[in-house]
Amino acid sequence: MTGKYFDAVTLGLFSKSNDIASLPNSLITSSINNTLFPYFSRSQDNKLNLNKSYSQFLFGITFVYINIFLTLVFFSKEIVLILLSEDWLPMLPYFNLALIIMMIKGVSSFKGYFILSKGDSKIVSNSLYLSGIIKFVLIGVLLLINVKFTPMIFLFSALISEVVLFLTYENITCKLLAVKMNKSIFITFKNFIFLIILYLIIFSLMNIYAFGIIEKLSLYFVTMLFVLFLYNKFSGQFKNLFRLILKK
Repeated sequence: MTGKYFDAVTLGLFSKSNDIASLPNSLITSSINNTLFPYFSRSQDNKLNLNKSYSQFLFGITFVYINIFLTLVFFSKEIVLILLSEDWLPMLPYFNLALIIMMIKGVSSFKGYFILSKGDSKIVSNSLYLSGIIKFVLIGVLLLINVKFTPMIFLFSALISEVVLFLTYENITCKLLAVKMNKSIFITFKNFIFLIILYLIIFSLMNIYAFGIIEKLSLYFVTMLFVLFLYNKFSGQFKNLFRLILKK
């Protein structure tokens, strides 16, 4: 579909955006899930310990994904200039949105592997089919109403399908853990709202002021030190997570 509706230049920008954004996702996801899947599979008999471990790992993994991918968004221009060249700068809007999609996809993948560890492979495959169908239905509807087919349309459709997949996995894991979905989402939102607000602040500052690479690095590292200090001071979840990793 992309080859049919995009010209050669647009197709190149779109494809390269997806390729670069997918690389960190595949590396992180394979490392995390290949490590935790056997652990979850072995812990099926101890439900209390399994639920507690899942919550702690989910916190740490979500924290990692948010930080890594929003960092890549923050330095996306520099990444394109270093890896490619100035000619590829028009891909920035596609690249940034692809990174957000991969961030959500990474956390969803962790939830999917947890569901797989419970032996529910059919549920996972059906959820993936549902997500894919939603994406192509959205694209089909947009084509039928003669909306101009652009990479942003395709990426927004992918974003919506990933959000649907995330919520589907969230619903399934909540049922497996006997937790209310609205309560689980509220806890997750509460844990990470401060971090997201801080990123929004540094993105806003970047858009207001024409920062060079040195200023951006300084702003980023000061913000990250501040975030880590607050999380370490006010949240025992980091300490519990590290203890669990060392113990296992």
